[in-house]
Amino acid sequence: MTGLVASFRATVDPSALVSRINRDRCSVSVCETPEPRIIVDFDNPASGIRKKKRHCDYLFVSGRTTPGWIIPIELKSGRFRNQHAVDQLQGGADFAAERIPAKTDCRFAAVIAHGQPVGAAKRRELRHRPVHLHSKRCLPYLLACEKSLSEVFVLREETRNDSPETNAESPATQDIERTTE
Repeated sequence: MTGLVASFRATVDPSALVSRINRDRCSVSVCETPEPRIIVDFDNPASGIRKKKRHCDYLFVSGRTTPGWIIPIELKSGRFRNQHAVDQLQGGADFAAERIPAKTDCRFAAVIAHGQPVGAAKRRELRHRPVHLHSKRCLPYLLACEKSLSEVFVLREETRNDSPETNAESPATQDIERTTE
């Protein structure tokens, strides 16, 4: 195994790796996401994240070749405060930044999976709260609980622009709640 996943696997205790994203009545499917992949559970003490620092629930890392993917994920089954959720996502991105060189070729997204509808005012506010990974930045994607993380990859490819100057302008705060037939 080579690439981003292998470099992360070498820096994270295997007992902190999980195969599912699930917490407090909110889950996100990883079906149809790029492989190989690892998912770091930050609530596991073996994850190595400093507990006094805010952090997201999970970190999704995938990719055998470049560019791979790094996605901090925060699960919110109820209401949430934007700044708190963004700070938690930033904690996950900071964890990733400590483990990869700044020039690593990767794609970056941040996800807030939510269990309740997110109002228009909250969406507008999120458009001004980017998450950073080295020189990359992105706005949080809103993904309904029980949806697949693969929807983020589809939307990200549709609005793809990894330039750090314009990445935060993508329509990332639109909800990815599509009905499935």
